[in-house]
Amino acid sequence: MVDPSWLVVASQLESLIDKSGFSGARRVVAGDSIDDVLKVKAAHKGMFDVVDLRSSTAELLVRFREIHNGTSALNSDVLWRRVPRPKRSVDITTVPQDLTDVAILELITIGFRDQDIAEALHYSVQAIKNRIGIMLKRSGSNNRTQLAVQYTDKLLTAQIIEALERPKNPAQKASKM
Repeated sequence: MVDPSWLVVASQLESLIDKSGFSGARRVVAGDSIDDVLKVKAAHKGMFDVVDLRSSTAELLVRFREIHNGTSALNSDVLWRRVPRPKRSVDITTVPQDLTDVAILELITIGFRDQDIAEALHYSVQAIKNRIGIMLKRSGSNNRTQLAVQYTDKLLTAQIIEALERPKNPAQKASKM
């Protein structure tokens, strides 16, 4: 359960959840004011449900039971059903096939156009377009912006995991050696 402001880091949370082995967990957004905009944002981020925390304790328990059993009230909400859900995210690290693809992803991420990428990497514009098209297919992304976001999210998640695994003080580091 997360606060609506955590929607910004939903993809990082999903990657961490997958790494922890809890991939079957139902992700829920809980907040003090649930409106249609929040429902749409939650659906776009792949959340399972939204919960209004202003409800009574008894209502919250019923709601969480429905969510746990998969009989959520949002399944019958017309707006919720109409919002397209994201495809299961692909591991973006499998998308680039070589260092050129990684370089292309990095240049897309910082805003380079196809022409700029072609000049920087000494390829034809068509070759760059072909490589981007292949990466889009492999990643399940609809456009280069989504591809860049997936790539950036993956890098941030890797940095978060690395920071969590890093020893906090020098004594821990010395004992691991």
